[in-house]
Amino acid sequence: MIEDVVAAAPPIPRGAGMLRRTGQRLKPRMNRAVHESREAGLLAFAVASVVGIAAAIAPGNFARPQMTAAAVIMAGVTVALAVGLLRRPLLPLVAAAVLMYYAALTLILLGDGGTSQGLLALTAIPVVACALYGPAWLTILSLLAATATLAMEGNANTLSLSDDVQLLTVRPITGMGIALTIHQLRSRLERTVTEREDAIHHDAILSLIADELYSTFDGDQVLSLGLQSAARLTDVPGRAGSDAVFFLVEDDRATLIAAYSAEAEGELRDDPRIDHLQVSFASTTNLLAALRGEDNDRLFMLNSRTTVPPEIRAVLDELDVVNAIVQLVRVGDSGMGLMAVVNKSAGEYTAAQREQLRGLAPIVEFALSRALVFEAQATTDHLTGLPNRREFDRRLAHMPRSTRYSVLAIDVDRLKGMNDTFGHGAGDELLKAVAAVLRQSIRRGDVAARVGGDEFSLVLPDADGPRATIVAERILAGLAATEVRGRHPSISVGIAAFDAGVDAHARVAAADAALHQAKRAGGGRVEHAALKQAAPSQATPAPMAGPDRAAQPVRAEQVTGTSP
Repeated sequence: MIEDVVAAAPPIPRGAGMLRRTGQRLKPRMNRAVHESREAGLLAFAVASVVGIAAAIAPGNFARPQMTAAAVIMAGVTVALAVGLLRRPLLPLVAAAVLMYYAALTLILLGDGGTSQGLLALTAIPVVACALYGPAWLTILSLLAATATLAMEGNANTLSLSDDVQLLTVRPITGMGIALTIHQLRSRLERTVTEREDAIHHDAILSLIADELYSTFDGDQVLSLGLQSAARLTDVPGRAGSDAVFFLVEDDRATLIAAYSAEAEGELRDDPRIDHLQVSFASTTNLLAALRGEDNDRLFMLNSRTTVPPEIRAVLDELDVVNAIVQLVRVGDSGMGLMAVVNKSAGEYTAAQREQLRGLAPIVEFALSRALVFEAQATTDHLTGLPNRREFDRRLAHMPRSTRYSVLAIDVDRLKGMNDTFGHGAGDELLKAVAAVLRQSIRRGDVAARVGGDEFSLVLPDADGPRATIVAERILAGLAATEVRGRHPSISVGIAAFDAGVDAHARVAAADAALHQAKRAGGGRVEHAALKQAAPSQATPAPMAGPDRAAQPVRAEQVTGTSP
């Protein structure tokens, strides 16, 4: 059953810190590539500026040598500062370097006496560089400084009004248009690159999650790692981590079967709400439509303003949930589950976080389906479809000593005679018929398993002796109405029903002993083990003895008659 496959999980496998480590690896590589490209571009602009200034001062014919000398000193300081900023560009120092560059350029122009107006082309270099690699305010600062340099040049050379207008309006406006165009192109390119980097990063994370989930066939581990992945995928730096929960849907109700806590950094296997906290969807039309496949949207967002029915609000309050993303997940061929990422803070989830969970859902679905198929093959008897001996022992071992439950040991009477008379095919039909009646006679949560050739066992949680007797009588009545090759199946049943505190080994041994007594009395009957037969034992559950194996004689009380 799904409840047992996806119940409390063992410790997280080797990928516990996978998401965090992968994010740290991928993002710096992408940022490093952008940083190196920016360094190369700024270096090219710096080299062009140095070459241009050096070419201007190389001839040595200056009208004002003092200004030229001051310009050379300032240019040297600017170059030294710019070289230091290539590795770690601090914007205040970059702005200072830009202003010093224009100051040096102005001094060179003034010292040249107007004979090298070709230097005016150098005023465009910082503007273009800032438009390509800097923020908008730095580009505007460069334009203003370039305009000031042009104004100083025009004033020093006493240009005509038309020349001043051209120098102070046409060139700055043209430069502003070029800078604005470059800025817009750069912004679009950066958005495209960022989106592509995020997509690559997201796909890489999902690929690693898929590798980890697909590497195990343990449904418990798949569910545990899936919850951990969902919580960490939606983490936001600087905020408290998200928690994750999983509800198994049955009809119009869902039961909490697993939970992950970011604070505890692990699955809450000891949470008393596991297997007990339930929510009804009877009054939630949209969610019911999605569960039934009538609505293609299988993801829901919840926050403090979302209007929900009182029963759902009570569960949210129980889990202390303020915001949540709820994703429907298929469990096996026909089951459904709710995988939810939740937080207890006021920060609402974004569309990007929603898409993260939406991308994870099909990976969890496929991994969980693979695990369920594998576990079904490994833990199911291929003839009857019931759990096999291995699965019965596992479930029995998970029953707490503090829980009251009954164990029924069942043996099919005269199976050998059926095989001898009609062949082994008839014997298989008989076993299938008995298994079908057992399946129909128990409740959801009870365990019916084939533990041997003609042996079956039942575990009935929260069932005392009278309740176990009712189940046994129901089985006998079902077999009385069943016919295989003209014969009604007959079984012998041993019941061990004791209060909490008696361990599994003692209950199994008592049920075997009662079954042995029923077989010795002729079969086709139910026997109860006496209380003193099952003294508590600390041993682990042992293989059931069965009627054909050695069993200690015990007192037993017959409680019902034989089947036809």
